[in-house]
Amino acid sequence: MLSSRPARVAIGVLSFIALAIAVYIMFVVKADQALPGCGEDECGAVLSSRWEQWGNIPVAHLGIGGYVSLITATVLTGVVRSPMLRVGLWAFMIVESLTGLGFITWLLLLQWLIIKQFCIFCLSSHLFGVAAYAIILWKAPAWHGFYHARTRLTGAAALLLVFLVTVHILVVPDMMAAQAAESLAPSDRAEEEALSTGMLQFGKKEASRTVRLLDDTLTFDLYKVPVSGDYDAEHVLVELSDYACPSCRGLHRKLTQFKEDYDVAMVIVHLLAPLNTACNPHIKKTPRGFENSCTYAQYAMAVNKADPTQFAAYHDYLMTGRFPPAPEEARRKAEAMVGKEALAAALEDEAVKEWITNGLNLKRYIKATTLPKLITRTQVVSYSGGSKAAFRQTMQKALNITGLEKRKH
Repeated sequence: MLSSRPARVAIGVLSFIALAIAVYIMFVVKADQALPGCGEDECGAVLSSRWEQWGNIPVAHLGIGGYVSLITATVLTGVVRSPMLRVGLWAFMIVESLTGLGFITWLLLLQWLIIKQFCIFCLSSHLFGVAAYAIILWKAPAWHGFYHARTRLTGAAALLLVFLVTVHILVVPDMMAAQAAESLAPSDRAEEEALSTGMLQFGKKEASRTVRLLDDTLTFDLYKVPVSGDYDAEHVLVELSDYACPSCRGLHRKLTQFKEDYDVAMVIVHLLAPLNTACNPHIKKTPRGFENSCTYAQYAMAVNKADPTQFAAYHDYLMTGRFPPAPEEARRKAEAMVGKEALAAALEDEAVKEWITNGLNLKRYIKATTLPKLITRTQVVSYSGGSKAAFRQTMQKALNITGLEKRKH
């Protein structure tokens, strides 16, 4: 029974370990850092997804609150003398255990079926939490001694679980953050020289280039990079993405809508950082769903090499829809736009590889653990989802625009 000291100690210890892991995850997410041994291709995909938020509350906060209340209730069951109060505490712990087991199952299904990646730290916290819940259901007197209460307790837990899952599905959180360029830790000169290849130069440079972003630490010639928009546009952004990345595709939809709604002179530089080991040596393994990332990136850069005027349309084609087209379809589309022979020749051009390398180097330079990123003159903007209003406010701040004018249709 829970009145026995060993059972209460076991529940307390297991809950405390689960709590400690959840707190650690919370601090790492707030600091926008990668969990050690679990980077962008694993934990990062989970912790940067829109499912990491329950409404506007991080899921880790739900776990922290639950484990704190569980530890408190466990301690109180060994202290209070009132039988009625102790039964109430046991009932509370049973409802929390049933709800917790259900919600953890929901989170595992999300990681398996939707995100298609598992966070090892999250799974560790879940494991200790499940062990604590199991002991409660095994030992709690209110579960074994009052059989008539089982239906009511189970019903209460089911209602609470339905509420948690419903909010998680229907309440789409605002998940955008802007990082000041001045907050980026400067690289040493050797690292800058190693990363600075082709058209991108990192670090303060004496030579003047067409465009300077990130407080003049990122310089490039706008006419030598893949772009969509007017070369003479006032506002220049760099979009760092991957065609197989769901959040990147979501950002594309938001940017398209933003450009349709507001009269903003904007040109976007499109660089790619494929999460695929075939062309990205900086990740340990290719995440599920990203098997063709390098192929899409090569086709897009080849189209830009063969005919830069066709790049924006081809980029939009690859980014439209919930998933990218099949690689065979993507190639046929590229051949139709620039010609079969021109595409084949462009795919062999070193510029294609160089553009992808520069995207990967830019990702390393800004220490991005997740995609996509929008880079402006002074900020690095992260996007994982959110409302139309939040996106508008973030873009307005990132571009330093005091007022937005609606586009006349």
